[in-house]
Amino acid sequence: MSLAYETVYKTPTEQDSVIVVVHDRALYARRGLYGGWVIGEKLESAENVTALWCFKRYVADMEIDEALKIDVVGRLVEELKSLGVKAPGVRKITYYYRPVKIAISKTNERYTVLDIVPQPAELTAEAIHLYWKRYYSRKHCYGDLCDCDERRKVELTAKMFGLEAYDVEVGRRTFEMRIKVVTRTDELEKLLGGRTSTRYLASAFSLAMLPTKRSEVEVEEVDSLEKVKELARDSVSVVGHESTARFLSQLLSMPIQASRVAITLGEGDEVLVFQLLSRLPEGKILSEQELAQTQFKFYLVRVKKVVQ
Repeated sequence: MSLAYETVYKTPTEQDSVIVVVHDRALYARRGLYGGWVIGEKLESAENVTALWCFKRYVADMEIDEALKIDVVGRLVEELKSLGVKAPGVRKITYYYRPVKIAISKTNERYTVLDIVPQPAELTAEAIHLYWKRYYSRKHCYGDLCDCDERRKVELTAKMFGLEAYDVEVGRRTFEMRIKVVTRTDELEKLLGGRTSTRYLASAFSLAMLPTKRSEVEVEEVDSLEKVKELARDSVSVVGHESTARFLSQLLSMPIQASRVAITLGEGDEVLVFQLLSRLPEGKILSEQELAQTQFKFYLVRVKKVVQ
């Protein structure tokens, strides 16, 4: 995921926001109760930090046929259709950003309060929402995805495609389930210096992690535990199960956090895969003791080329 993509993805649609880019990560800053903007971690210095203020958004309806031309959207909607889920509504959001200068007014181990000074330049980016709306009246649900199983299908399908489905309250007793897809970031890419590749540590690799139908990947076995440790030190954990994370923490002599998040890989991204060599019964999750007795290997999967 590029910094520009992450910046747009983390920008809320309903309110002004500041996104702070630090150490190759985009952090969402919320308005403080007593002024300023707050991020949920300690920031030692404002040097070499880029920040963008999203001061305006333009939202417009979009025809579903136009949205289906976007590769990941077309495949996702087709998969949902096969599961009996109604086609979503679509809206297009244009985000307007201004670069800002920031100053740290307060910082501690838990948060940092920033003051911002907007700059005159103006940049835009775009995303779309796939959405299903429902509302409740007298204990009855009306609209789309009233059934919990349907909402679960949408959540799981979104994860297959490296996206996230989430509920938003948009009015009194009215909710939308949304999937956000970032579609244009070229102006932000120029400011943020282009793409920053990321390495992930995972317990499986899925083709759904790839952003398009045509991607070129390279797979290399990593047969040295020391090399695995070296690669893992700079990796972001997307290991889904607690027992696997604890086992890897012991094996690699470093803390590995369990994190059930979906990822979409970009050009240059890598996945360090912890691969079990035996097939497990359906739904089986191994304990730490069982993992220790199971054969496994590590592979490094690298996305060499993405064809849009």
